[in-house]
Amino acid sequence: MRRAGLIPFVLIGSLPFTFACAKPAPPRAAAPAAPASPALSELPPDEIIEPEELIRTLGGDAGAPPLVLHVGPEAIFTRNHVPGAHYVGMASTPEGLSALQRAVQGLPHDTPIVIYCGCCPWARCPNVRPAIHELERLGFTRARVLDLPHNFQTDWATKGLPIRK
Repeated sequence: MRRAGLIPFVLIGSLPFTFACAKPAPPRAAAPAAPASPALSELPPDEIIEPEELIRTLGGDAGAPPLVLHVGPEAIFTRNHVPGAHYVGMASTPEGLSALQRAVQGLPHDTPIVIYCGCCPWARCPNVRPAIHELERLGFTRARVLDLPHNFQTDWATKGLPIRK
């Protein structure tokens, strides 16, 4: 009988501990939502250039060709890149931003410039936003971003657009 009397005490005594351990963790703040689309939706349309339009401008169909700067990983640039593009470096790093500043130093502020990375979908790209913001900060009025919503391989190379190695 004593044993039976202890069981309710043990169970009742352990209930608060059981409930305390089973409490769900308080909800964490939600991570910032990624844009619904990998498009360059936060940039004005005049700051975006489609691949086909860039090809036309590089061919001289629309006046002087723009300065094309790759602001992403060197491995992507080395594998293949837009014809005439210059490697700057990853604009997500201080070294890359400094290289970007050097690449445009002394150019007139109305120079047409196209930047691109192509490392990953636009929504996650760590390089293009810092680069375009830096060019704007420096006073460049005709800087544009190449629209590569997925990556360089998908949105340029596999479409059969010209590449350089």
